Amino acid sequence: MTEAELILFWVTLSAYGLAAASFLFGLIRKGQGADRVGVYLAAVGLAAHVAGLTHRSLLSGHLPGAELYELNSLGALLTVFVFLLVQARRPALRVAGSAVSFIAALLLLFGYLSNPEISPLPPEFRSEWFFVHIFFSFLAFACYATSASASGLYLWKSSYPDNGFLKSRVPSLEILDALSFRLVSFGFVFHAMMVISGSFWAYTAWGSYWSWDPIETWSLVTWLIYGIYLHLYLTLGWRGRRMALLNIIALVVIVLNFWGLGHLPGQGGHY
Repeated sequence: MTEAELILFWVTLSAYGLAAASFLFGLIRKGQGADRVGVYLAAVGLAAHVAGLTHRSLLSGHLPGAELYELNSLGALLTVFVFLLVQARRPALRVAGSAVSFIAALLLLFGYLSNPEISPLPPEFRSEWFFVHIFFSFLAFACYATSASASGLYLWKSSYPDNGFLKSRVPSLEILDALSFRLVSFGFVFHAMMVISGSFWAYTAWGSYWSWDPIETWSLVTWLIYGIYLHLYLTLGWRGRRMALLNIIALVVIVLNFWGLGHLPGQGGHY
């Protein structure tokens, strides 16, 4: 990691951390100004983040994906990007900015603590399909994480229906429910693209489209969980707390799959 990239990393991490604090302050003190500051800080962090990853890619000669640091960094970047897009259309969702910014900062810090040094791209990763697979992986995660944040707000608000603070600062349950569904819908499509591109990458790297290793299997399982979520929402008309809870559980499974199972001994060649 060069000095320039290190500076951009700390600017990014600081901006995300301050954004999380600003969003939280705005939520607690009912301050719209603090929410706007949080958005500006997140945008500054995103700009520094893009600059840092671009600088790293130019030095390494490949797109992000060779190390755990790059994977986590890309995931954090796309999570903030998706949140900023969503809040631009739904400013009321800025109350979820604290959770989203904290997730992004945590991903970035976790990647940095793993090993931020630039390393050569392994032979099995030298495929265009690998980078397509990684991009859609974290784009899906970004949608799921933002959706789960909205579901968390749903559970919080529905637990205290008569709380004046929640009534004034958190969007209505109907808005949160619909927003969670829309984000899961986008994530589901990106997740499918991840699975498909991952199959093509696996074939170019190992000569097989599918080998039923634990990461591939659980990636499919999580996609099916979200498929069940969409089916229950669209076909059976399920709404409310049980759907919010299912949404959060699905995200937990994804986290355990990639950040848990994905880095056990013997699983390092798959993402």
